[in-house]
Amino acid sequence: MLAIIDIVFAMDSIPAVMGIVDNSPGNEDVAKLVIYTSNIFAVLGLRSLFFLLRGAVTKFDYLQQGIAIVLVFIGAKMLAEHWINMILTKNEQVFISLGVILVCISGSIFYSIFITKRGMPADAREDESEEN
Repeated sequence: MLAIIDIVFAMDSIPAVMGIVDNSPGNEDVAKLVIYTSNIFAVLGLRSLFFLLRGAVTKFDYLQQGIAIVLVFIGAKMLAEHWINMILTKNEQVFISLGVILVCISGSIFYSIFITKRGMPADAREDESEEN
């Protein structure tokens, strides 16, 4: 399943890379190199990110909710792109997006560290702390 996701991700990112690469006459070789290498590194990074998140989700109870908020934010941003472009410049959009993503992910990690899970009984928490 992971290999299929990698292939779909790589195929999906090709048009995006082609849209930003200078493919003018005389630059075709450089453009092909950029497209191929960016897709290779994207697939390698995706696989590493998958294993990192799989391990992190088991350690941080609320990380899944933080990732879900980030995905909803990105989807809403994509839907409202026309109106956002009228209000903000691209640089402002990038900084705001990075800020929201960092706040959501770091907030869910800190929340997982400092808040005990709601559904866990008190005696189970004591047993867990004695084992560590």
